Amino acid sequence: GLDIVNNKETKEKDAAGVELIVQQAFKRGLHIVCDHQSNIQLMPPLTIERTVLDEGLTRLIESIKTMDSDNNSLSRDCMSVHLLRQMY
Repeated sequence: GLDIVNNKETKEKDAAGVELIVQQAFKRGLHIVCDHQSNIQLMPPLTIERTVLDEGLTRLIESIKTMDSDNNSLSRDCMSVHLLRQMY
């Protein structure tokens, strides 16, 4: 999953950021699960086709980028999603 925080050092949770990302993802046709505090869960089915996975990750990245681009934790999360894409 992705942990959305306000500050990397203190790990202060960003509940509002998580909710915004979930809303933006839903607008893009992507249903994601979160804990409404700081965590977004990634749970693609084991049998997902590569093209479908790539499209979902692209929509998730676009949703994350709607947040303030100065927020380093979100930049790190975008990098994490890119790394996840490379692993599959």
